[in-house]
Amino acid sequence: MNNNIELKEINNFATDIRIVPPSYKMKHLHMHNVYELIFIIDGACTVYINENFYKLEAGSLIIIPCHTAHRTTYLSGSTHNRIIFYFEE
Repeated sequence: MNNNIELKEINNFATDIRIVPPSYKMKHLHMHNVYELIFIIDGACTVYINENFYKLEAGSLIIIPCHTAHRTTYLSGSTHNRIIFYFEE
């Protein structure tokens, strides 16, 4: 459940830019040793953080704190574009 991310980019910052296929669902909660900022460019998803869930649509932004259990489910219909930024305090 623990996905440690090594930030090897400049100033302890890394990105993950992807087009996510329709109906992608993370099977398990996981956590990171860094903050995770998710920005939805196109499409929609649901982010589960601890026992709460948040629906994100195009233009939405969410920050997930370090060592916080979470998972993401993208809603069916089409592909989704998103950017994730990982960073330390």
